[in-house]
Amino acid sequence: MADEEQDSRTEAPTPRRLERAFEEGQIGFSSDFVAGLLLLAGVLFFMLYGRQFLDHLQGVLRYFSNGD
Repeated sequence: MADEEQDSRTEAPTPRRLERAFEEGQIGFSSDFVAGLLLLAGVLFFMLYGRQFLDHLQGVLRYFSNGD
């Protein structure tokens, strides 16, 4: 019944209705967009700090592999 009601609407929502829907969190959301942002953040992290990260990781692995 609710689907039929939404399909029969012929006018665009008012700005107030859109604002209220946004405040209530009823907005379109793409999980692909979030995945793309995370991928971009990871690439930027490794571009900026990759060498330092790998050097630190290598030191940690050496420490634990020697049993010190």
